[in-house]
Amino acid sequence: MKNASENHLSHYITPFLVIIFVAWGAILYSDSIANLWHQWQTPEYGHGILLPLISELWAIYLLQIKPVVLKAAPFGLFMILGALVLNIIGIIISNNWLSNLSILFFIYGMVILFLGFKAFRCVLPALALLFFAIPLPVTLLPALTADLQLISSSLGVSIIQLLGMPVYQEGNIIDLGGHKLDVAIACSGLQYLFPLLSLSYLVAFLSFKSWWKRITLFLSAIPITLAMNAARIALSGLIYNWFGSDAIEGLMHYVEGYVVFALCLIVLLIVKYILNYIPPHNDKNSISDASFNFKNLLNYGYNAPKLWIIFCLLTVMIAVTFSTNYINQKHDMDVAIPRKSFIDFPLNIGNWTGSKSQLNAIELQTLNLTDHFVGNYNYKTNKSFTPINLYIAYYDKQTQENSIHSPQICLPGSGWIITSHSIHTVGKLNVNKEIMQKNNEKLLVYYWFKEAGYDAASNWEIKKLLLINSLRNGRTDGSLIRITAQITDNNDVKNVEEQMDDFLQNLLPLLSGYLPSPSTL
Repeated sequence: MKNASENHLSHYITPFLVIIFVAWGAILYSDSIANLWHQWQTPEYGHGILLPLISELWAIYLLQIKPVVLKAAPFGLFMILGALVLNIIGIIISNNWLSNLSILFFIYGMVILFLGFKAFRCVLPALALLFFAIPLPVTLLPALTADLQLISSSLGVSIIQLLGMPVYQEGNIIDLGGHKLDVAIACSGLQYLFPLLSLSYLVAFLSFKSWWKRITLFLSAIPITLAMNAARIALSGLIYNWFGSDAIEGLMHYVEGYVVFALCLIVLLIVKYILNYIPPHNDKNSISDASFNFKNLLNYGYNAPKLWIIFCLLTVMIAVTFSTNYINQKHDMDVAIPRKSFIDFPLNIGNWTGSKSQLNAIELQTLNLTDHFVGNYNYKTNKSFTPINLYIAYYDKQTQENSIHSPQICLPGSGWIITSHSIHTVGKLNVNKEIMQKNNEKLLVYYWFKEAGYDAASNWEIKKLLLINSLRNGRTDGSLIRITAQITDNNDVKNVEEQMDDFLQNLLPLLSGYLPSPSTL
């Protein structure tokens, strides 16, 4: 009798509990959801706004064609807790990608908790579609953009050469003799690749049961995108050479993008059509196998969560809410950090003498720095030494919206291509050493970071220090130190490297006081 009454009470409470739980999750993830909404307004991720709805309808369809027992599973609580911990870590280390990813695990945990493992396995293909709505990490996107941009340019040049026209390529510059076409970052093809991958994944699972056919159709989106984007670049180059820049700008450029994506879809469907005729022939997965009716879900039997699970869930909600508020308060609190302003930073560094420079208004607005210094230095006694640019950025508090911009993101974003990367040691300090190229220009770049006073070179070190210091003493201050020199015909890489090492060794003692020291416990 007790079990029957307990089960009846659980059935009565569960719908309201789900509503409360979803609302609670929406509040906890409000910042991440707002960030996702902003990123879904970009050309690369404009399709992301449709994926949650498509995923939900697909999940309902899967539950109809493969009925399973819906039974609440307590393990969902642990997945939800893991998702929330991941979200907190993402907030502390200023990583939007981790916070966005934790939303998926929160949804997965909720499905397991209220519907059970069998239902989760049934709808997993639909839930996996949500991964395509999560933008790539900002550390990966510029590198991928630069690679695709260069590949598309090279393929476009090959197509022009096949047509018998003389053409010369310098990075992303296509020289057609009388005219030069600069292949912009927007022409990398990502605005086609990301939505086409999402669509190819959906079509692959709805069309086939064989995994090799699914994988083949899904991966075919990559060469299709590259080929079509290269064809677009080649066509733009020819039109530009014949009719000038006005013929490929404005409305023409806008319409051309939609036409190319439509052609990508047509080629994708042709690949699907070809796969239909490759054995085995009995692996077709037609959506006409079941009628799509929301009323069918009402026929499901449902084993509601027991009262002790509901009690644990409510306890978790309360504990996580208070813990999150505490950590956020600690993360947001102001910590007094003594340091000198860069306004009087030395212009004489060893045998180097410099002059101050400044960032433009757009850069200042984008970076939102607490303090910064930009200076150009020349060697006093040897005019053949290459000039060195020094840039120091300082943030007294880092957040997801306001944090250090790595040169691996900023410089490739402005057209520079990283041709080599290594860790270089100067004294006891490890710095990132990169050679970057843009057209015929080459730069040697050194940079490293200070997180709450500790030196770090790798992204892993940065995030680890940011997490530890935020939890230990509430400090999230950080800085980037970057020195840059141009590699010319008169100065090879080795010579420039020696000059940079000399400048850096003289710079290091001067940073004390301008950049905060580690906290003493």
